[in-house]
Amino acid sequence: MDKKTNAIPGGDTALPQDAPSHAIYEVICHSVQIGSLVCYRTHRVKLTKEQADLINKNQPDTLRFVGI
Repeated sequence: MDKKTNAIPGGDTALPQDAPSHAIYEVICHSVQIGSLVCYRTHRVKLTKEQADLINKNQPDTLRFVGI
């Protein structure tokens, strides 16, 4: 992750696709850029567990699991 812009590596590949392996995560930090989206607190996104884990590893307390 680029700490200067809070951009997640992978560009648009970090954006979710509709697939059974994706779950819903809620942004719990002030803001974060995921792919080409700028997501703010309470924004919900569909990501794989691996994508969410990578984001939380690089910037702890960014996302929380909501459901499938």
